[in-house]
Amino acid sequence: MKEVKNMTKKTFGIIGVCGANGNLIARILKERGYNVMGTDLSPIEKCRFSKSLEGYDIELFYGETPDEFFQKADYIVPPASLSKKSAIFKKIDKSLFELDDVIDNFHTEKPVFGITGTNGKTTTTTLLKKIAYDNGIEPTEHNLEKMQGNAEYIPILQSRLHGDVAILEVGTFGVPGTVKRIVDNAEMQAGLITNITPDHLDCLGSFMDYAHVKGEFIEELNGKKLIVNGQDPTIMGLLREYDFDGDLITFGIDWMPESVNTKECVCGREIKVKEIISGCGYYFCPCGITTPQVDYIATNIDLKNRRFDLHTP
Repeated sequence: MKEVKNMTKKTFGIIGVCGANGNLIARILKERGYNVMGTDLSPIEKCRFSKSLEGYDIELFYGETPDEFFQKADYIVPPASLSKKSAIFKKIDKSLFELDDVIDNFHTEKPVFGITGTNGKTTTTTLLKKIAYDNGIEPTEHNLEKMQGNAEYIPILQSRLHGDVAILEVGTFGVPGTVKRIVDNAEMQAGLITNITPDHLDCLGSFMDYAHVKGEFIEELNGKKLIVNGQDPTIMGLLREYDFDGDLITFGIDWMPESVNTKECVCGREIKVKEIISGCGYYFCPCGITTPQVDYIATNIDLKNRRFDLHTP
């Protein structure tokens, strides 16, 4: 790992500034007072995220990477996908400062809160940011146009941008280890799980394999604060499996079950769930997993007028 404190020169050249990671790295470095240049082979009119660089004093080269870029830069930040056999990589004769160096050297320095689950991640993230803004708290924003923002390195880098708090959507795309890396590298202190229902099974093969990918969120936040849907037997089962001993807050809704379906318990049994929403509701398994009395419950729900009463502890 290259340490910033040992660097006497401070001009960074970012290759691939039209990509999500390059864009975010350029802004992270600039916000910390470094001189930053960016380059990309895409012309400016095809640079998807160029608007998010507006307002930053960053010298940009679109459509080509001139020799001037390499001459001015003291350190080059290449995209992780750049082949070492590529023509542009062969031009690099300066010190490399790579993605992992950015993560290792620049810490979040703010509260970081993550949201994961199968459904409702984006909605919950948006609502929490709205609450923050309404109370004078500025969350970090990746400002990557039409980019959902839950891909692996986006939340990790977003947590290092300017802001009072980082409220991050955490996706998995069904890949084991992804959630662990995001929680660890984003230096997350608390989080929320909306629900866990079958998804990405074409990648993982079974629901429990997928559930345990989501379970990395619980495992990595053990001993910290976690807010969960107490009406989801999968979440409650994983909490027991990982022996979660942090500050746990449960929530649910008071609503008549819409249907009865089966769902695999973490113990391997198929259990009946009187569903309020898919995979969540009232349940009991002989292994001991059962619907708890949740801490926060929404009652008197009026869908037409979008109102409800919230019962609190």
